[in-house]
Amino acid sequence: MQSAANGFGAWGNVQSGGSDFLARHTDIQQSTSAGQGAEQVRVLPDSMDAARVARQWLAHDVAGVPDELAGDAILLTSELVSNATRYGRPEVLVSVRVAPTSLHVAVTDQASTMPVFPDRPAGVTQQSGRGLFLVVSLATAWGVTPHPSGSGKAVWFTLDGQR
Repeated sequence: MQSAANGFGAWGNVQSGGSDFLARHTDIQQSTSAGQGAEQVRVLPDSMDAARVARQWLAHDVAGVPDELAGDAILLTSELVSNATRYGRPEVLVSVRVAPTSLHVAVTDQASTMPVFPDRPAGVTQQSGRGLFLVVSLATAWGVTPHPSGSGKAVWFTLDGQR
C-alpha cells in the first residue's frame, strides 16, 4: 500500500450543502471554491444507492475530470463507496480534487475499522472481494488515513494521467 505523507484533505476544506458529519467534525471547514484544483465533496445517501449516486456525481457534476482518467475514477470510486456502505458506518462522503493530469478521490466513513486487503483475489464464483485489488491495479497511489479523533477514516486513491 502506498500512502502520502499527510494522506488526503478529506479532513480539510470541503464544499457541501451541510451535513451532520460536517457539524460533528468542526475541523472540516466549508470551501467556497469549486472546479479544478478545489476539493469537491458529496455526502452520500445511507442506502444501496450510494455507489450509483457517487458514480453519477463524478461522471456528470465534478468539474474538470480528465477524460483519460474518468472511467478508472468512476470504477474505483464505486468500489470504495460500496466498501464504505457495506463495512463502514454512515455518514459516507466522497471528495475529489482534480488537477490538469491527475485526480485524487477519498471516500470517508465513520467506522474506525481499517480495510482488510485479502491475501488473494476473489474466485470467479464469488460476488465480492475484488474492490481493493482493482484499486491497487489501477491507481497510481492509494492509502487509508484514519481520522485524528479515531472516529472514521478516508480510503483514497490517486490517478495520474502521465504514468
